[in-house]
Amino acid sequence: MSRTGILLLSFLVVVAIATSWLKTKTTDNLNQLEEKTHAADFFMDDFHALEFDNAGKTVLSLKGRRIEHFAVDDKSIIEDPEIIMHPETSNKHWQVTAKQAVTETEKMDEIIFRENVLFLRPGSENVEALTLKTEHLLIQPHLEQLSTKGMVTITGNTSSFTGQNMEANLKLGQFQLFQAKGRYAP
Repeated sequence: MSRTGILLLSFLVVVAIATSWLKTKTTDNLNQLEEKTHAADFFMDDFHALEFDNAGKTVLSLKGRRIEHFAVDDKSIIEDPEIIMHPETSNKHWQVTAKQAVTETEKMDEIIFRENVLFLRPGSENVEALTLKTEHLLIQPHLEQLSTKGMVTITGNTSSFTGQNMEANLKLGQFQLFQAKGRYAP
């Protein structure tokens, strides 16, 4: 091999090593930057937020021990959440509590409650009080809808049902529970 060939080969080896080193350093720096940007951009402790309709009536009340917002994915995580929904169709409120909740929109169109989820609907003259227990519950408060793919137990004054997969339309007072078993005593 000629001297020019050896120099060219040496040059290519040096470029390959430098390229590999640069790629490794850049990847490490990007990973560190990604870890830093997933930090909360704001938080609040012991908060209570209210949402009102155009007439000034409370539509939604949200409390929690702590809320953290993450700008990188516009997600908020709420510790020990309690939401109280004031439906248009009733003067009674519905209450949901859990260990944690996550929402991915600023308007809170969807809130996912996790761990020890408890939904309470007070009774009235014509409507039975309900308690719903599950480990995962998706709430769409403005649509007044609930759903879960997990196990759920629904208990009323005269009934108790357990099942997998539930969808509820609170405006219509309808609950669909799939793969269900239970008792009903009118």
